[in-house]
Formats: sequence, C-alpha cells, structure tokens
Amino acid sequence: YFTSPEGENQYNAIYKFSHDQVQKAAYSIVSDDEKLQLHYAIGKILMTGLNEEEKEEKIFDLIYHFNASLNIIRDQSEKDQLAMWYLKAGVKAKKSVAYKQAFDILSVGMQLIGPDSWSRIPALSLQLHSETAEAAYLVSDFATMDLNTMKILQYSTDPIVKANAYKIRMQSAKSENDMPKALQIGIEVSRKIFGLKFPKKPGKPDILLADRKSVV
Repeated sequence: YFTSPEGENQYNAIYKFSHDQVQKAAYSIVSDDEKLQLHYAIGKILMTGLNEEEKEEKIFDLIYHFNASLNIIRDQSEKDQLAMWYLKAGVKAKKSVAYKQAFDILSVGMQLIGPDSWSRIPALSLQLHSETAEAAYLVSDFATMDLNTMKILQYSTDPIVKANAYKIRMQSAKSENDMPKALQIGIEVSRKIFGLKFPKKPGKPDILLADRKSVV
C-alpha cells in the first residue's frame, strides 16, 4: 500500500506481476488441486462482483476460469446458470466468425446442462442445441449437427424452430455437395411443417398444373 500526501493509507491499490514470466513461474508452483480452487474462486468473484454489462464485456475471462475448474462444480443449478453464460460466449464468438472457438464453448455448455435438460430447462436447452447445431455445421462436424437437430425436432413444438433445424440440415447437405439429400430435406420440411406436398419425380403435367395455380 502507499500513503497519500495527506498521510492516509490507500487500500484500493491494484497490484500486478512485473513480468508475465514471473506470473507463469508463480502459477507453476501451485498444485493442481489449488489451481482448481483458485480458478473457481476467481470465477465466482467475477460472477458476483460484476454487473451484467461488465460480465458481457469480460465473458471470455469469466468462462476461462470456470473452464479450469469444471471438475469441482457439482450443483446442477450452478451448472445451469453457467451454461447460460457459455451460450452467450458461444454466440459472441460465432458472431466474430471464430467458429471453432464458438463450437468448443457451446459444447461445454451442453455438457453442463446434461441429458435431462429438456424436462428441467427447456428454453435454455433449445437455445444451446440450436446454437451448437449451427456451430457444428460451420466447423463441418456433421455428426454433432445431426444429433442436435434431431433433438430439436424431437422436443420442440414450435414450427419455426423446427424449420430452422431443417434449414441447418439442408445447409450441411449442401456443404457436403449432396444436393439430392438437401432437396429431400426441403421436401420433408415443406410437407411436415408447412403442409405442402411436392411429387418426388414431377412430370410435365405437375409443372403445368403448378404454373396454373401460381397464375390464379
């Protein structure tokens, strides 16, 4: 601490390491168990000491510390709260075109909410599944994309949400250059969601009839 010209002690001083290597050296001598506890404590300080706007600004710092201490977090309600911030961080990373980072962050969020999230926190579960599905498509992890969109189609009752899940599946098929599959998905969503029926192999009569309907 330092003393002001008036002789009063200043207790709000900020300390930092003189060099990054000094910080790394200090960090290296801390045991693994202590590191878990320290990162968790720092994460909690950030979570409780920052307002919502500050959390948004420092969101990657926030999840960094919780990432390093996930193994000691047991309470499911705390995990659900953290998952919400992982969702926000993943969306922020995706908007910055950091697709791999977004996918990794959202994947942790999915781990936090667990397999029973649809019955416990359906809204958050839907958001995480939707964002993870899109991020998975963007990093060409089509298996993860498929799994998440299937869950959305299974649990969601919102036709717009379901249509968006089908859209992601169509985009994935197109990125794999599988146009027949993309077309089939489009026909499926048109029938299941919007009640529109298209012939699988349209002939000239179908085309002429459709053209007449559009004119009418």
